[in-house]
Amino acid sequence: MRARLSATVFALFLGCDDASEQASCEDRQDEVSVDEPLEALDGESAAARFDRAAGPWDCTITWLELPVQFGTSEPPAGSSPLELVLERTSDTARYQGYALTLDEERRSSGCKPPSLDVPCSLALRSDDGGLDESFDCELRLQGENTLVTFELEGYEFVGTHLVEFVDGVTKDSVGLNVAVTPGPAPMRVDATLVESGTQSGSGADPYLTTAVIECALLPAE
Repeated sequence: MRARLSATVFALFLGCDDASEQASCEDRQDEVSVDEPLEALDGESAAARFDRAAGPWDCTITWLELPVQFGTSEPPAGSSPLELVLERTSDTARYQGYALTLDEERRSSGCKPPSLDVPCSLALRSDDGGLDESFDCELRLQGENTLVTFELEGYEFVGTHLVEFVDGVTKDSVGLNVAVTPGPAPMRVDATLVESGTQSGSGADPYLTTAVIECALLPAE
């Protein structure tokens, strides 16, 4: 199953020293070439940043044991090697500039750095068969942050991974959060797989981290 992902990122706030700098914080949307050096990326191109984020990576997925009051998960708790493949699928990226809100202007919190969303594909395949997934995605570059995050309602895994909630709880959504740290010179990837359910009666809806993914950058050949 292929799913369209929407990418979001945590913002870093950069200082604006005076009113003229604050005036430059404006909404702006453009399509830009991924090969174009950009001030928003400290003179780098989106393609260069993307290539570093793409690895290659040496990854491990660790399946977590669920609290018994919520249900069970397959594969059972344990770790497995994981292949993570991130590929760019377009020669253009979407540039977004951000204006300050009135509250931000009053607090002089500074300009939010512009973001660039680069179309991509993301494949996750674990040796234990739990994941065999492929998604369309957008990798967001903003400041020093590089992040893909999404939530899908009613997603059915291609791999063998399955969460079976207890009676009275129905499956709701699946989320994946992937962060490359740090952005300009990535040395690792950290990701979490989060799944939620809906209670038929009273009580809090379960929102469970079912797996964590950790990747280290492989040495250059």
